[in-house]
Amino acid sequence: MVPMATSGIKRTIGEPNITSRALGALCLVVLALMWAGCNGSSGGGGAPAVSAVPATNSSVIAIDCKRQRAYVPLDFLNENLHGQVAVLDLSVDPDKGDPLVTVIDIGLVALPRAAAVDIKSGTVLVLADNAVTTGTLLLINEADLSISQVSFPTGSRPGPTSGVVVNPDNNTALISMNDAPDCSNSAGCTGEALFDLGTGTFGPLLITSVDVNAFGLLPKTDLTISTSDLAAFLLLVPHLGDPPTLCLLVDQNVVNLDADPDGVGVDPTTDIWVVGNFESPQVSVINLNRSTFNGLGTDACSLDEGGTQPNSVNHDTQVGSIGMPGVGVNPLTHKALITADSSNEIALLSLPTGKVKQLKDSQVKSVHSSIPSDPLGLPFQAAEFPYGTDIDTCHNLGYVIDDFRTFVVQINLAKLQKNPQTIATALPAGSCASLATTSSCDNGHGVKFFPLPTVSGGAATSLPPQFTAGSKAGSAKAAAKIRR
Repeated sequence: MVPMATSGIKRTIGEPNITSRALGALCLVVLALMWAGCNGSSGGGGAPAVSAVPATNSSVIAIDCKRQRAYVPLDFLNENLHGQVAVLDLSVDPDKGDPLVTVIDIGLVALPRAAAVDIKSGTVLVLADNAVTTGTLLLINEADLSISQVSFPTGSRPGPTSGVVVNPDNNTALISMNDAPDCSNSAGCTGEALFDLGTGTFGPLLITSVDVNAFGLLPKTDLTISTSDLAAFLLLVPHLGDPPTLCLLVDQNVVNLDADPDGVGVDPTTDIWVVGNFESPQVSVINLNRSTFNGLGTDACSLDEGGTQPNSVNHDTQVGSIGMPGVGVNPLTHKALITADSSNEIALLSLPTGKVKQLKDSQVKSVHSSIPSDPLGLPFQAAEFPYGTDIDTCHNLGYVIDDFRTFVVQINLAKLQKNPQTIATALPAGSCASLATTSSCDNGHGVKFFPLPTVSGGAATSLPPQFTAGSKAGSAKAAAKIRR
C-alpha cells in the first residue's frame, strides 16, 4: 500500500520562489566556473579540462579529475592489520610507467569502505570500519596525504555498502552508516547524516532503520534518493532539512519493473535521476523536476513526482539479461555511465539537456559495449554491491573498478558514444609497465587498465573475523550479493 500524506508540510522541488530561483541560477554558474581551467597532465585523457564536478553518486572509489588522482580503498589489511588506500596518478600511461603513487596506511585496524573527494579543498573522505565499535571518517589532505580522524555519530559505523557524496554548494558531505555493536539507541543507529567540512562535525543522524545500498545527492537542495534491499522497489528519501523526515518515493515504473534498484546518480542541472537495477538491463530514469514533498514531519511522508505520474521511463540498455546496477552521471554532457553486475557490459545513456515537465521514452537514448578481458587475460567483472563507478568531468572519462579490486578501468566516454563497438577491442600483446602481464594495459580504442596493489607477502592473508561475521544477517538477498 502506497502511503499518501494528507497532512503535514508540503514543499516543491524544482519550482523555487524568485529569491531561491536566483540563488539556484547563481549556484549553477558557480558550479560551472568554480574550477574552470583545471588542467590535466599529459596522458590523462587528452582533451583540456573543462570543469571538475564532484560525483553525485556514492561509490567505492573517488576520482579527482583536477589533480588526476584516484583513491581506491583496498579490501585487505597490511602486516600491521591496518586498512589501506591506494593512490593512482591517472596522468601516467600504465603501459609506460607505474601509476601507483603510494599506498596509504590509514593507521587503524579497520577496512576502508568507500571514498569521495572534495575537489575544491583537495580533501579525500574515506569511511573506515573496525566492525566492533563506532566508525571513523578519515580526512586525507591531497597535498601531503596527511590524515585527520573524526568519529562517526556514536553507535554508527560504515558497513559494506555505506557511501559518501560531497556537496560543493554548502561544503558538506552526506554519509550513510549502519549500526555498530556499541549502538545503544532503541531506534538503531542506521541512517544518513551530513558532515560539515568547515567545522569537521556531523549533524543529526536521520534514522532509516534499513541499510542503504547506494544513494545520489542533488547539491543545490540536499535532496537525496537512496536504495535498500530491505525496501524492495521503494526508494528512500531522507529529508535532511527541517523537519527531518524519512520519506518515500514510489515510482510506478520502478514498482512494475521490480528489479532490485541499486546504484543512483543525478544530473543536478536537470533534476533527472538515474537508477541502476541489479536484476535487469533496464535503467529507471526519473524526472524529479517540480517534485513535491507531502507530509513532512509525519510517518506518511512522500516525495511525489510532478507532471503525470509516473514521470519516468524504464530504458533498456540492450545488453541482454545482465543486471546493470552501477551508475555515474556527467552533468556537463548530460550522460550516464551504466555498469554491469559482476560482468563486463557497459552502457552510456543520453539524457535530456534541460529541465522537462514530462519525461518521454524518446528523450532517453543509449549505446552499449563491453570492457575487454584484463591484462592478465581474465574476463572483466565490474564490482558488484558495493559499486565502484565514477566520472571524470574534466576529461569526460568514466572509471569502474573490477570485482576483485585488481584494476581500475578508464573508459573514454566520447569514444564510447561515437564508436561503441571499438571499446571492446581486445588488449594487444605486451605487458603493463608495473605488472607482468600477457597483454598491454591500453587497447588503443578508449580503454585503459590501471593496476592496483594486491595481497603481498607482508599483508594479512585473511581478514579478522569481525569483518566477515554477520555483516548483513538481516537480508538473505543482500548477503548473497556480497562476495567478500
